[in-house]
Amino acid sequence: MLCDMSLLRQAGFFDERITTRGFEDVDLYRRLADLSLSFSTLAEGTIHLPQSIVARAVAEHAGPEACLAGALGWKTGEFLEARNRHLFGLLRPWGQAEFGNRSKARRAYHGQLGAAEAGVIARATILVFHEGLVLAGRTSSIGTTIVTMRSVLAEAGPAASSPLLPFLVEGGGQALFVAGPEPFHELGR
Repeated sequence: MLCDMSLLRQAGFFDERITTRGFEDVDLYRRLADLSLSFSTLAEGTIHLPQSIVARAVAEHAGPEACLAGALGWKTGEFLEARNRHLFGLLRPWGQAEFGNRSKARRAYHGQLGAAEAGVIARATILVFHEGLVLAGRTSSIGTTIVTMRSVLAEAGPAASSPLLPFLVEGGGQALFVAGPEPFHELGR
């Protein structure tokens, strides 16, 4: 993607609340397109800066997401991308004002998560796991999803270690409602 730096500033650059890879580039592209008078695409492969295998492996660390992805038969990157897609729907839109106050987002979403932030991330994680189980025909019940999720994470033991873990295991059902009052059935598929 090539664009004027002033347009990137207006869009607020990348959303710094998203700490894993997957869908963050699509979000930025959509915000840039919304702000642009016109845009066009270059032929695929015209310019490409590949992400190193090491950087990608670090981004897809073993944690609860990797364990849940494995239980669905998904790659961790696929799970993270689907989870981030939900996060973009649950979080307030990112833009220039949020970028200007990004130190607050960094404190809230990087390192030790606060209850509200962890709850939103847990909610998106549960929604993706539920969708995966529904697509596989393994359940249509959110209660069964949470029981299955707890079982998968318990089996994984230390491999599932993460600051997010207590919100998934201990507060699984409650995490669905931290981000807002919408009932689960309106958000799930």
